[in-house]
Amino acid sequence: MPPRQRKGAAGTGAQSAPGAAPLDGPPAREQTVDALTSAHLSALVKCGKAAHTVASTRLDLGQLGRFLGRQPVGNVTSDDLRAFFGWLTRQQGNGVGSVRRKTSTVKQFFRQLYADDVLMFDPSAVLIYPAAVEQDHTPLTPAQLDAIAQAAGTPHWRALLLCLVDTGLKRDELVALRTDDVELPPAVPPPGRLHVRHRRASRRVRQRNLALTERLAAALAVVLPATAAGTAEGGEVGSVFGLSARGVDFAVETCGRRAQVRPKQKITPQNVRDGFALARMTTLVAREATLSNDRAALREARREHDRLLVRELGLSERSALPERYRRLLGGLQPDRAEEGRLDDDHLAAPDQFQHGEERRDDLVNGVAAD
Repeated sequence: MPPRQRKGAAGTGAQSAPGAAPLDGPPAREQTVDALTSAHLSALVKCGKAAHTVASTRLDLGQLGRFLGRQPVGNVTSDDLRAFFGWLTRQQGNGVGSVRRKTSTVKQFFRQLYADDVLMFDPSAVLIYPAAVEQDHTPLTPAQLDAIAQAAGTPHWRALLLCLVDTGLKRDELVALRTDDVELPPAVPPPGRLHVRHRRASRRVRQRNLALTERLAAALAVVLPATAAGTAEGGEVGSVFGLSARGVDFAVETCGRRAQVRPKQKITPQNVRDGFALARMTTLVAREATLSNDRAALREARREHDRLLVRELGLSERSALPERYRRLLGGLQPDRAEEGRLDDDHLAAPDQFQHGEERRDDLVNGVAAD
């Protein structure tokens, strides 16, 4: 990006700008990355960025600040930034995913300084994202999910993994899970239930009740007493697991590596959630097979099952994910396009296709809700 004419003196922009210098300090272009990071993070918060995004940005810019030392941002060149990313790759052993994220962070930081007239040019404009590693995006199988859960080395990690494997929780929903969100027998009928109603880093949460599996209930029964006493691996009182989003990522990745599930690929909470969703859709499609001779009932069952799945996952009713999972299963029939034209007046009653359904379905539909 070529230099441009400055609108005024260096670093004399508005105080609310991420690169603005304090009235009694040196111009922003003469300050270091570390000195300007706080204002940049504050601007991200004002823009409504999620807490984990702000935290990641803080860590990434902290690493850049340590590498550049006392060098003012106005003197940082494209070669300096290339050297930083070379250092991350060779000396720090950062993978492609981490380097891509940090490239985005650095670009956003310097782009904002340039937009605020702190810099005459943007040294990050020439940076190129490393090519993404080709990964297997096929959802994990039930056997792979079980192997990941069994690889947990502590009771807390086992309960954490089973929460993801058996309920399909989002990572941020798991982070925000509190002790009063879990109900175990004898307070409620076996095997128990889970209330999803809090948020931590995410901006919204779709409240819902989910049934526990027997193994998840047993795992939670082991960790909840210690958690309630505030001794769960140093976590905060009231939080079931006391981990950050990054802590959850680390636990899932570590157990995936121990279980040797896709050795060349990092396993994430989203991978586990995808596996849960596909397994759930497999169960629902199997139930639909019993209606193969009644086309009208089959279409209605599919529509209701799609709505059930998005409620379980805490997604919008307009989500296209059920369609994706049906395609992965080969579960689409020739009349699927006709089904797509049905309006809500043709939907079956929520409990019409629940004869013999798992208690999980009743909870999500509100039958056993508070």
